This record gives sequence, C-alpha cells and structure tokens, in this order.
Amino acid sequence: MANVTINSLPTASTIDATNDLLPIYTNSLTATQAISRNTYLNLSSQPVGLTDSQTLTNKTLTSPTINGATLSGTLAGTYTIGGTPTFPSSVILTTGSQSLDSKTLTNSTITSPVITNATLSADTITGFTTSNSGTIYGLGVVSGILTTANTVSNTALSNTGTFGSAWNYTSFTPTISNFTFGNATFTAKYGQIGKLVNFYISIILGTTSVVGTGPVLTLPVTKSTGQNGGIGMASYFNGTNVYNGVVSSGGVLLTYNASATYTVQNSVTATVPFTWAATNVFTINGTYEAA
Repeated sequence: MANVTINSLPTASTIDATNDLLPIYTNSLTATQAISRNTYLNLSSQPVGLTDSQTLTNKTLTSPTINGATLSGTLAGTYTIGGTPTFPSSVILTTGSQSLDSKTLTNSTITSPVITNATLSADTITGFTTSNSGTIYGLGVVSGILTTANTVSNTALSNTGTFGSAWNYTSFTPTISNFTFGNATFTAKYGQIGKLVNFYISIILGTTSVVGTGPVLTLPVTKSTGQNGGIGMASYFNGTNVYNGVVSSGGVLLTYNASATYTVQNSVTATVPFTWAATNVFTINGTYEAA
C-alpha cells in the first residue's frame, strides 16, 4: 500500500468527540495509541471557540472584560459593580434628576425637597434637624406656636397667653382703692385678643367689707391712654333693687343720680346708691383697649 499523506485524506465535516479517535504516541508506554478529542483536551464537552456562538454552563470568569452583554435570569451571590455603569431610565439612581411616579417611600429621609401639588395624609409632620420646630410658608413654628415677625406672637397663641386667655379667660385678683374687701367673696376674670380686653367682676360683700368714697378699680391689663369715657357697666344690688352705674376710663365706680331733670354720674360711697351691707353685690363688666 502506498504511503498516504494527511492532506490527501477526505475532510470530516463533523466529529464525534468521544468515539472518533486520533493516533497519539504515549511516551511512558513507548507505544502508539488511539485517543478521543475530549480525552486529548481533558474535556467532557465541546471546547469554547473564540468566535463561535455557544452557551457556557458552570463557568467561572475571573476578571473578565465583557462587551455588549445581554443578561437574563437572576444574579445570585455577592457581587460588586465597578466602573461607571449606565442604567436605563426605569432604574432609580442615588444621584441625578429623575421623575418618580406612584412610588411609596417608607421610613425615608428627604433632604431639602421641593414638593409640588402635594397631598399630605400623615397625621404628624416632624422637623428635620429639630422635631418640634420649622418653617411653613415662611412662618416659623416652635412647639405648635407661630414665632415669625409680623404674625401672632407665640405667647399670644399659647394656652396661657393673651389669645388663649381671651377665649378661656384668666382669673385675677381685683384691686380697688377706697374699698376694703374684708371677708368678701369675689369672681374676677379677663381675656384679651390683640389689644381688646374684656373683663368682669362680681363681689359679694362680707360682714367686714367696707365701701369708701369713690372706689377706683385697677384694671387687669394697662389701658391705652387714648381711650376716654366709660369702659364698662356696673350694677349694685342691695337684695331688693338693682342700681345701674358705669366704670369711668380711670376705673372709678360711678352710679346714676336721677334726682335732676337729666341723670348725672356720682361716685359710689358708703351710702350711695344705698347704705352698703353684707350680702350686697357689685357686678362690673367692661371692655377697653390695652396699651
């Protein structure tokens, strides 16, 4: 048989990686043997080609450079993405400007937000750096009280301030000169809204009470000097009749003298409008402008 060269053999279009054989000289045996492709390459499957389209299974790529990859399925394990990745607009990034739609943020911290056309459904709004203070529409708020200049002051809006006392009224102890309270009982309260002061006083005389000439009431809040005339109505009850009177702008308790053609005002005394005794009652209601 003539010698046959390799290039004269027919070309195989496919190969059986297990059953098709190659000759190999085994040096340790000093013999020529047959070997399959996979045994020769120490593989159990097809080799990976540089330009072939293949599916790789159970491969570990260490420090690879992958260009134009299409990933599918679920990525598992612990991994780190380096470099500067580019994400589609559907992914929320930690930086950059994006518009979010129908998102629910739970236990989130929002720094310097601009909220447009918002509907707040939370029952409590807590401050960022201080939980009980902040600015709303330019108005400073501390512990639920407005503090910004040219608005209602915080003391005016507090329960014990002027605004709160105007509605709830605050008790006070009246001071009346030319009048001895003795064992009299009294109720005295006032309230203030802005500069408008309302007050009322009811005094029931006791056995040691003494009415002097021209009693003068000290008002619960200092009155404006520009307000003249009467600032309140007074009534005096002796157990049978009620006598009307007024409180002058200076706090003087007056009664009406009807003995002349026209009524005139006279100071209250120990015997005017009647002789005062225990259980008789002073009642005063007034309104004036605070200083």
